[in-house]
Amino acid sequence: RYWHKRSPVTRATIEEPAERINQPRQGDPSRRQREEQYTCMAPLAPGVRLTFSIRFENLAAWELGALLWALQPPVPEGAEVRHQVGMGKPLGMGSVRLQVEKLRLEDRRARYSRLFVEPEAGRPAVAGEAAWETGARTPQPGETPSDLMAAFERYLLDQLGERRAQRLSDLPRIQALLALMAWPGPPDVETRYQGLEEFRSRPVLPAPAPVAATPGRAPTPATTVFSTERASSTSSTPAQPAIDAGETLRWMQERAAQTVLPPSDARRGPAARLTSRHEAKEGMKVLGTAVRVTVDLRVEIDLGLAEIKGFLPDRQIVPPVRDRADLEARFPAGTPVEAWISRIDKRGVVLTMREPSL
Repeated sequence: RYWHKRSPVTRATIEEPAERINQPRQGDPSRRQREEQYTCMAPLAPGVRLTFSIRFENLAAWELGALLWALQPPVPEGAEVRHQVGMGKPLGMGSVRLQVEKLRLEDRRARYSRLFVEPEAGRPAVAGEAAWETGARTPQPGETPSDLMAAFERYLLDQLGERRAQRLSDLPRIQALLALMAWPGPPDVETRYQGLEEFRSRPVLPAPAPVAATPGRAPTPATTVFSTERASSTSSTPAQPAIDAGETLRWMQERAAQTVLPPSDARRGPAARLTSRHEAKEGMKVLGTAVRVTVDLRVEIDLGLAEIKGFLPDRQIVPPVRDRADLEARFPAGTPVEAWISRIDKRGVVLTMREPSL
């Protein structure tokens, strides 16, 4: 994708001068010079408001959360992001703000169990007042856009095995994406096209986050400059040492060493009932009681502590569950549950029924 431009986009920014467009082609005066390279378009003025609807069906809670997240990524208060659509994005065009104004859900059982909407209780039906039953309903608690996006983030973090990230915005890749989407973008001088002499040195561009975080200062390339002998004599681009694969490997080993599992008897032995939050360790086998099934298909587990909750995602259940009905049938309220601690974060304890390796 492209950086957003801070400077206003005017006709002078996007239009080729008329004298260049109408310049006749050599050898064929009836044709214009480079006429195949020009594109006709009708740009919209800034501030134009458009509305549209997105129809979806058969989406799980986390899948609907993924759709909402893509349209309106959650960002800190006061921050803004913009999408880019249409043509002219390298010139600063197509930057739009998407906002989800209304979420409409359908009750399929109600929609297909009757043809017309039933009159309100205690009020007789009036001729000509019948309306088609569409099953439309308002979102219930746990089905708001923010709840659904949170369900998507939890699901994705569980699938990625991210133990320390609290939100998707903690991941470097998502930070890079949000940096590119941030509005307004960096100063134009920092995101301009490279000149011909700069292209000769072929520097690897810096990551998005450093560019967005250091306005007013030209960032250095991400790696050393690759250049030919001829180009190196004219290039003034500052070089930075290449990424050392050995250092990356050492960092990965240090990160893995930070995860300390409890002794093997705590994983293979009988499940333990927690008496303190400080007893909870990743890989520990614990005993809890099922409380309810959440909207994002997780079983809330009572671990016997008021200050901490346990959650068992449907993907971590053995044997696997088929659907929500199967999940509710296997884990009614009060069912004892034995599972291992997969991750501990601010939201609680994420559990798994898959035995961790020794």
